Amino acid sequence: MTGSGGATAPRRSGGLLDVVEPVTAAAFRTAARLRGARAFHPRGRAFAAEVVLDRATAPPGFPRGRYRGIVRFSRGAGLPDAVPDILGIGVRIVDAGGPHVHQDLLMASTGWSVVGRRLLRPSRSFTSGVLSTILPYDVGGRRVLIGARVAGDRPLALADVDVLAAARRPVELLWSTPGGLWRVLGEVRPDVPLDDEAGRRLDLDPFRTVPGVEPVGLLNALRRPAYGASRAGRNGDGAATAPLDGTDATEEGRSWRVG
Repeated sequence: MTGSGGATAPRRSGGLLDVVEPVTAAAFRTAARLRGARAFHPRGRAFAAEVVLDRATAPPGFPRGRYRGIVRFSRGAGLPDAVPDILGIGVRIVDAGGPHVHQDLLMASTGWSVVGRRLLRPSRSFTSGVLSTILPYDVGGRRVLIGARVAGDRPLALADVDVLAAARRPVELLWSTPGGLWRVLGEVRPDVPLDDEAGRRLDLDPFRTVPGVEPVGLLNALRRPAYGASRAGRNGDGAATAPLDGTDATEEGRSWRVG
């Protein structure tokens, strides 16, 4: 179990993983320590949210229904808004697998096509295309990618994302098989913004999943150590900084459970 709610998918060991994992962990821990923030996506804006997963179109084995959640918009390298960067949207679906068992989704700016959705694409605007998990999940025995899209004709930089909550504009969630068309998964409706401290303690991790949903493939296995190492680095390797959970969010003014 993780410290901030939800089970993490089991680690597979052996061979190349045992060689690469310590190197990956050390690199991300050092980068986070030097920055005093996440190794990647250090600049972000987080909101309490409502997550609605379509009962008719969600892939079998993925949670369905209405949940409380958290959504974070970010820039991968932390560059100024005027410079293209790898944009990110991270979502926590609170209690998706039962009490304190959350589903985290981390998506980065990519292209729309079958090939493009597996390739990072720098952008200035969250409305310029789709964001994808890039690497697959096994969901109910089928490999799927998860995507996100912010509809709109006007550019939307990180500095402007508060307008989504103010205007009640949702983030569309999508899913596809690696070679298939994007299909509707649901939507995330940003609401009350989290303060800077709560946003800093938010600990999204693609390996925090509900039963039946698991990141798969060699690249997923190779990147797994990065998240814990980045967390340790920015918290000072053992500093008692409680992560943000979100289970006890209230409807108005949101109070957040720390656990």
